[in-house]
Amino acid sequence: MEDLIAQIQEKTGLPTDKVVEVVTMVTDFFKNNLPQDLIDQITTTLAQAASTTTEKASSAGGSAASAASGVVGTVAGMAGDAASKAMDVVSDLLPGGDDTE
Repeated sequence: MEDLIAQIQEKTGLPTDKVVEVVTMVTDFFKNNLPQDLIDQITTTLAQAASTTTEKASSAGGSAASAASGVVGTVAGMAGDAASKAMDVVSDLLPGGDDTE
């Protein structure tokens, strides 16, 4: 989570406290609006990615950056999928969002 906060801070220039606030808001939104099975899948994948990164970093010394890069790619892919699914949920909640006429 610290890596995500650092990346957002680096790309946006926002102070850490604001980035934490935004990440917390997005996390709460997902928890309140996405199906529980999707939340469980994201949580499990993030935990596995963090574990894999820790193992790779401790056993490979110099390849920690490579391991972190892999995790960032995995998380970015998951975030894209989650955002897409979240947008589907949000569009279904909006009037006329189901596109049936």
